[in-house]
Amino acid sequence: MAHHNSSADGRHKVAVFSDGSRNGKDLSIPDFATGGRKGWPSLISENITMGQVTNERGCNMKNTIGIVTPCKNHANFLSEAIDSVYANKTDIAIHAIIVNDGSSDDTEKVATALMKKYKNIQYIHHRQNLGLPASRNEGINKLNTEYILCLDADDKIPDNYIQLCCDLLSKCDVAYANSQCFGCINILYDFPEFDEKILRHENFVNCSAVYRKTMWEKIKGYDETMKLGWEDYDFWIRAYLAGYKFRKCH
Repeated sequence: MAHHNSSADGRHKVAVFSDGSRNGKDLSIPDFATGGRKGWPSLISENITMGQVTNERGCNMKNTIGIVTPCKNHANFLSEAIDSVYANKTDIAIHAIIVNDGSSDDTEKVATALMKKYKNIQYIHHRQNLGLPASRNEGINKLNTEYILCLDADDKIPDNYIQLCCDLLSKCDVAYANSQCFGCINILYDFPEFDEKILRHENFVNCSAVYRKTMWEKIKGYDETMKLGWEDYDFWIRAYLAGYKFRKCH
C-alpha cells in the first residue's frame, strides 16, 4: 500500500499474491528521515514525540478491526478507499475513523455521506494540518478495537484482505502483503518474506499492514515529528526491536 502519485496519476492498493518478481524503486531510508544518522538501531528517531497513547474505553473489543484513514485534500479518492473496506468479506467487525487533516476540498462532505452509507464510522476534523503520524495516533487512540489497519485516503484493499491478515495474526504480530500500483502506472511490488537483514536497509512492510492495538500502545504510536515521511519505517523498526513478529500474507 502506498500513496497516490498525482504527477503520474499512479495509485497503489494492497494486493495478496503468492508469486511474481520483485519490482519497484529503491526504498532505502534517506538521510532526511534520520537527521543524517546511520546504523542499526540508530535509524530510529532520537527524540520521539508521540501523541497521547492511552486506551480511552478500557479493554479492546475482541474480533474487531479499526480502520484509520487520514485525509488531506483527497476527497476525490476517499469514497473508493472506504468502499473497499466495507466490501470486505469477513467475520471481523469493522469500525472506521476518517481524520480530515486540514483539507480545503470536499473531504467533510464526502465523509458525511460515508457516515450515512455505513455503520460505525467516526469523523475527526482538524482545522489545521497536524501531519499523518499525529492523525493516525489520534484515530487509533479513539478506537477500542483488537486490530488496527491504517489506510491512506488514496488507497484501496481487496475484499479478502482483512480476514487474511487477521487470521495470520494468530501466528505473528504484524501481517503485511504485496502492493499493486494502479491508475496510469501498473507496478507490482512483490515484497519479500520478513527478513531482518533487509529491514536494516529498506522498508518492505506497507503502511496498511494489520497489527494489534496493544502493539501500538506498547511502542507509543507513530513518531509525530516525522512529517516528511518514513514514519511507517520508523514504526516497524521499533516494533521489531520490541520483539514483535512479522509475517507476509499470501
